[in-house]
Amino acid sequence: SKTLIPADVPSLRADVEDAIEDGVVIIGAAGNDNFYSVPEIDPNTQGTHVDWNNTVVYNVGGTNLNPHYHNRGGSPANAKGAICVGALSAVEDFRRAEFTNHGPRIDVFAAGQNILSAWNGLNPGVVDAKYQNTPSVGDRFYTLNGTSMASPQVAGIAACLASGKERFTN
Repeated sequence: SKTLIPADVPSLRADVEDAIEDGVVIIGAAGNDNFYSVPEIDPNTQGTHVDWNNTVVYNVGGTNLNPHYHNRGGSPANAKGAICVGALSAVEDFRRAEFTNHGPRIDVFAAGQNILSAWNGLNPGVVDAKYQNTPSVGDRFYTLNGTSMASPQVAGIAACLASGKERFTN
């Protein structure tokens, strides 16, 4: 698979931060490219994190492209106040999955390997007998890996914690 630098989109990050200020709880996947991700503000110094402005410049056909921020993580999960979820390995000692983005921007890790998920009805997969006669609905299960498998687990726990609460914030 091709590794991509996580895409920090300042406008999307700002929209997510506005939503959080309005009381919306945002939980996002950290990304699956084994990148080091940092918050804009270092909680230890209260200043800009030393790695926040790290850039890399690609040279394509002799032309330097615009600098790309290397350690900002991917939007929307990198927004200030968003709960950013990394993936744990299937190994029993709770180590992080080798693919997950990592670093001080990641708030929590959850199981992210061999997660049974709905599948689109194409092979491979395990047939779900309940839907075997309606393949357009998606009639299979399949085990998947990724922070997109880990973040819904954190969202579910947060939803349980928020139950019966008048106000629940990030």
